[in-house]
Amino acid sequence: MTRHYENIVDFLKLHYCLSERRDSQFWIDNCDPDTIPESLRAKLDIWEDDVPGIYDFDRTTQCFSATNYQFILFGMGWKGHRSARAPDPQTDRMLAELAIRRDRLKQFVLRDTVTNTELFQAIDGG
Repeated sequence: MTRHYENIVDFLKLHYCLSERRDSQFWIDNCDPDTIPESLRAKLDIWEDDVPGIYDFDRTTQCFSATNYQFILFGMGWKGHRSARAPDPQTDRMLAELAIRRDRLKQFVLRDTVTNTELFQAIDGG
């Protein structure tokens, strides 16, 4: 049960490790590198030279797998793995395309987002 709990904590904390938000004390406190659990710190150190893989996790106690971590790491613009590798134009193009797609998705979501007031007015008939 402890490993299951640690897996959840590490996955949630990963979001704060990658966030650049510092607009409130909540974000300042939770993004503080001193608050990163040792288990997550060890994984991040390994992933400086590699990407999350299935063998980085205990499959019997995990709630979040390597795939979940990859989505968060790459989706939030993580660059840890890039510093340890030789330049690779194909990978650089792929990462640039991913950044473009991520931005397009963000713009699409924001474009179709309505305020609660607009939603309630539409439901009530204006």
